[in-house]
This record gives sequence, C-alpha cells and structure tokens, in this order.
Amino acid sequence: RNLLDNGSFQIWQRGAGPFTVNNFGCDRWYGWGNQHNLTRQAATQLHGFSLRVAHNDSTSNTFSAIAQTCEYETAAFARGKKLTFSCRVRKGSAFTGTLALQIVERTDTTGSINTGTRNVLVSNDVAVTTSSTRFTVTTTGTVSNGAQAIGVNVFHNATSGTDANNFFEVEEAQLEIG
Repeated sequence: RNLLDNGSFQIWQRGAGPFTVNNFGCDRWYGWGNQHNLTRQAATQLHGFSLRVAHNDSTSNTFSAIAQTCEYETAAFARGKKLTFSCRVRKGSAFTGTLALQIVERTDTTGSINTGTRNVLVSNDVAVTTSSTRFTVTTTGTVSNGAQAIGVNVFHNATSGTDANNFFEVEEAQLEIG
C-alpha cells in the first residue's frame, strides 16, 4: 500500500554517504536546497535505516530538504483521491528553523515535483523533537485529474548554522491512498 519506493531507506546503491545537495543519496530520495549532507543511520525504531539530512551552511534563512517523485503510473492511480504521508522524524540537539511534511503534484510533465507547474496539496509544520516521532499529513482535496507526477517533501526551512547536530532524520516513510 506504500506508494513510495524505499520508504525504509534500506537500499543505498551509491554507498552510505555523505552525499551533498541536489543529488540522490538513498535510492529514490533526492536531497535539494542549500548545502547539506545526506547520510545513512541505523533506525531508532523497528528496523531498516534512516536518512539524516545535516545542514552545514551558516547562511540564515536557507533550506534543506529531501524529496521523492513517484512514477507516472502512481500519479495516474492517485488521481481523484486523497493522499496521506506519514514518517518518523527526529531532530538533532542544534536543530534550527522549522520542518514541514508536504505532498506535491505536478501537472505539466512527469519530471521532479519540485520544478515546473506544481501544486502543494498539503504542507504542515511538525513539532519535531530529539525523539523519533511519527507524524502524518493528509490532503484536504484530491489529486487533480491532470496530475503527471506526485511525491513528498520533508522540508527544513529557515535554518542556519554549521553545528553537526543541526540535522533531521527520517525513517519509515509512507505515502498511501486515503
């Protein structure tokens, strides 16, 4: 029922990192935004791994994020339906800024959900702590009939600082119908 690939972050064909901004690290997960490192960590909960996004740019009000864009067939399947995105998230002790979970659709082509003609179906800030906590967001409307791509973002906004503990970590990511 999970529409995302590699939601448990177990597949890392390129190695365990660190990977830098605007690159794939963990298979199917793309790091985008400003300077940051993507690395594999042991999961804090059940099994598998987590994806750590460490912000390492001292510039104020910048962002770091991870995203997954689903295949066209997944977008076609989701048309006219509500979606729910859930994952476990924790932050480092020096975390700055805010963290939002987003579900996004793209209507102009099948490319990345973070370029082109895109519509953020839901974007909710979450009160992330240093303990791994499950968060869930659900769209209020449905995926449009013209959706060419759908996907998710975990979006760290208004951050600054190069402290090694200015990070967030995601595990058990799931996107589902309903």
